Amino acid sequence: MPFNIKKRGKLTYYFEGEDPVLSAMVVEEQIDGDLRIHFSGLTGGHSATGILNLDTVTSMEPSIEVPLVFRCWEQWLQEAGLCQSITEIDFIEVHAFGAQPKSPSPLSDPAGYRR
Repeated sequence: MPFNIKKRGKLTYYFEGEDPVLSAMVVEEQIDGDLRIHFSGLTGGHSATGILNLDTVTSMEPSIEVPLVFRCWEQWLQEAGLCQSITEIDFIEVHAFGAQPKSPSPLSDPAGYRR
């Protein structure tokens, strides 16, 4: 699905839907012509499944989920017409964090947590 695009000053917002809460990607034009790209955070396999139209959800397998996040970002870059491959951009800074898995959880799945 093609992005909706909103340009405000030196910022360009790439988003889906009519009234988004977050943009998938925000691009900031630098004075020297370079682009500073901010990608939205993803929840690994769950997000990638929808974005990449995958048949299965990968969960709790970082060796699979991390590359899926980069594939999502690459797809966004292509859809925005910024480049054809994620290898064409330089990653200067990446903010990443982990979170407690949803399952097994002592709150939402006490039986599974005991196993």
